[in-house]
Amino acid sequence: MARLTFWIILACSLFSGYWFVATRALNNALSDGIAAAQADGWQIDYQGLETTGFPGDFDVSASDIVIGAADGQWAWQGPALKLQAPSTAPTRITIDLPQAQTLRLGDQTLRIASNKLSVSGATALTAALDFDAASITAQETQVRSSLGWQASVDDLISTATKKPDADTTYDIDLTTTGLTIPAALLADISPQGALSNTINSITLDSEVTLTTPLDRFSFDGQGADPALEMLRLSGLEVIWDNITISAAGNLDVDSEGVPNGRITIQTAQWEALIDIAMGTGAVDARIEQPLRSGARALVDGDGVLTLPITFNQGIMMMGFLPLGPAPRFR
Repeated sequence: MARLTFWIILACSLFSGYWFVATRALNNALSDGIAAAQADGWQIDYQGLETTGFPGDFDVSASDIVIGAADGQWAWQGPALKLQAPSTAPTRITIDLPQAQTLRLGDQTLRIASNKLSVSGATALTAALDFDAASITAQETQVRSSLGWQASVDDLISTATKKPDADTTYDIDLTTTGLTIPAALLADISPQGALSNTINSITLDSEVTLTTPLDRFSFDGQGADPALEMLRLSGLEVIWDNITISAAGNLDVDSEGVPNGRITIQTAQWEALIDIAMGTGAVDARIEQPLRSGARALVDGDGVLTLPITFNQGIMMMGFLPLGPAPRFR
């Protein structure tokens, strides 16, 4: 028993020593990094920078923070900021943002109010700091622009996770509820007021493969940036008022950024969607009846319309009907 007690005391002493040594190194690195950024023209002002959390965490906090880019294109301001990382996994970082903050983008200022807004990220303990996972969580978040528009979301969770069996493949998921969009955007989508300004929910389940791994060298300008190579859309569902749209499919992207593959869209509210499309003026009124007749022919016995959108050689096609040029991803 005495020997066990000795080893427990020794382990605790060693871990305590590790925490204090690591905290000192972290504080020095932060101070040096801030000084270097300021020397490069960045504005970084703060009060009360400190590290606490002994012994289980490294909790870095500061108050009255202003961060501005050296080129003056953006600036962030908030009353407090907290970074937390477990002392046993220092590359797994969570940033808790304040409930009220300001973000300036060029001539536009965004005032952000949130019940909860946090960002987390994790990298491997390697020299390259290979990306492992990241997430964004927002609850009761509202954005007001100095240009007059506003948007909000009740709940949002988005995650990106590296697949363990592939160096360049990542799972990307998104769930939102109560997404209220700006009035100007709603007017473009539904000028006749057929839709409310709140999207009930959006759910995304996808997998992407990039040309190179995500790590600290990804965007250093020394080599090619990571680009999309493959998209596997397991499921996308949008519920907006009484309209539900789902999509799934696969796209392969060639070296020029041109996608090839198929995305299949399904909805039972296809007539309402045609009404909305006609209201925007995006569809020529002369093809309204052929469009409705063609869509009706594709409806199954349950009243669900299935539209396969094919991407081939830079063109999007719905059956034999060309929809226009496909988006490029590079």
